[in-house]
Amino acid sequence: MVLTNHPRKDNSPYWNPDDVLTDLEGRSPLLGASVDIGHFMRDGQAPLEIVKKYIEAGRMYHFHFRDVNGLGPDAQDVAVGEGAAQVEEIFRLLRENDVRPVMVMEYERDFFNQMLYLIPSVNSIQRIVSGLQP
Repeated sequence: MVLTNHPRKDNSPYWNPDDVLTDLEGRSPLLGASVDIGHFMRDGQAPLEIVKKYIEAGRMYHFHFRDVNGLGPDAQDVAVGEGAAQVEEIFRLLRENDVRPVMVMEYERDFFNQMLYLIPSVNSIQRIVSGLQP
């Protein structure tokens, strides 16, 4: 089970990654954290730094994985590798720390044409992970 972030504007209790970690303190190791890259970025937060915190706490368990073209409320989902989410650095950090979270790709843009983002995203992820050293 994971605690996942949703936007601050929606009064989510977990828009702040520090609150997630506070609520996980002293709890079962079966409980972890989820990073929804899009929600964090639209709240103005860099996901790479959050992933680092969650890894250090031993709670990086899950992603709603996507890329976004910037930080701020007007940022839009784009194909993975085309945005500002630092996805290559995230994958490298996961690899270096032998962390293997569940990853679910998610897009909140162009609902009826999501394959335009998903296919290049899969190709980008394949390129990134194939370049990581074992």
